[in-house]
Amino acid sequence: MAEGEETCRICLETSSLGPVSTSKLSESLIPDEDRLISPCACSGTQAFVHFKCLRKWQTAVMSSRRPSANLSPALICSVCTQKFSVAPLRPALVVRIWKSLTNYSYEVAGLCIVLCACYLALAGHNLHSLLEELGSGLMLAREVFPCSFQFTALEDKCSSRTCSLIGSRWGSGRLNLQPGTLLVATPAMPSPFFFGSVVLLYEHKRCSGSRGLVLNMQSEEQRISEWEKKMAPAISNPSVLGRIAHGTGGPLAQHDWMMLNRCACCGSLSSKDSPCSSQIEGDGKLYSKDWGQELLPGVFLGRDVSPVFVRSKEEPAIFSHQVLHGHAEWFVGQLWSEVKRGLWVTKQNASEILLSTPPHELWHVLIRE
Repeated sequence: MAEGEETCRICLETSSLGPVSTSKLSESLIPDEDRLISPCACSGTQAFVHFKCLRKWQTAVMSSRRPSANLSPALICSVCTQKFSVAPLRPALVVRIWKSLTNYSYEVAGLCIVLCACYLALAGHNLHSLLEELGSGLMLAREVFPCSFQFTALEDKCSSRTCSLIGSRWGSGRLNLQPGTLLVATPAMPSPFFFGSVVLLYEHKRCSGSRGLVLNMQSEEQRISEWEKKMAPAISNPSVLGRIAHGTGGPLAQHDWMMLNRCACCGSLSSKDSPCSSQIEGDGKLYSKDWGQELLPGVFLGRDVSPVFVRSKEEPAIFSHQVLHGHAEWFVGQLWSEVKRGLWVTKQNASEILLSTPPHELWHVLIRE
């Protein structure tokens, strides 16, 4: 062995000694990597090692261990227990991420197997229901999304063409939900309250929600008695109460009420040529002018019962008055989602059915259609 040469304790090859201070080494220069250095306090045959051999050994030690494991063997000499003066190279971020994933591949696979087993054991039989709920959630998010950006003012003020484009873009326009629309509950309706019900929408704004009245649900006798006692001071003829039917309009605010008035010869249906015009006195439009908003031809919704009370004569059979206690309400996008899921069937221009069908037969007639 020539003077100034020593043996590498890793590869056992002889080389010239490098600089005493490892800080003077340039990692980009190959000759420096081939020189021997003394990275720790070892002496004798363990004193020297090639710079490149030490780096290669440190890299091998680090790659064989998990990221969270103890890396001291690559940092500290196991002979003299002193810290190496040459720090190991830090791998790139992508390499570290990939290494972490591969090192924990068995654990990740095991976790996935356990989760799948739990799912199959607890909810596998309801997979169809879960997929339906997921789909309805996505549809609801799609409907609510434009409202979250305050498009309400745009919808109220924009031209009809622009609004129709917005409606077709986000899907609600195809359902044509509007005041006067009938909602017929399908057999898939999960709610016990709304199962077998028919609802008349009287308010619908895409970014404000919807309100409606159940037309075919009976009201409690106690609620009817309370209402009649409250109205007694305004009634001169108690027999007038016999003209008014009662029903439950919805689960919300049942202390409140609205009156649904129906007449086949009133409002926009008023005409001298109408087959029932002979059954009423005077103009049908004047007869119904105080009945409230005409949601559909011949179907009026209001809150004033005095027009019914002031008429002491017996009314013809073409007149129908129904007090509905409470109302139904849907938040933004909820009704749209329920219709898309098949819980409701919509019916437009249902004036003729409402005027000719008793409330308790409405659902059976409409569901057959």
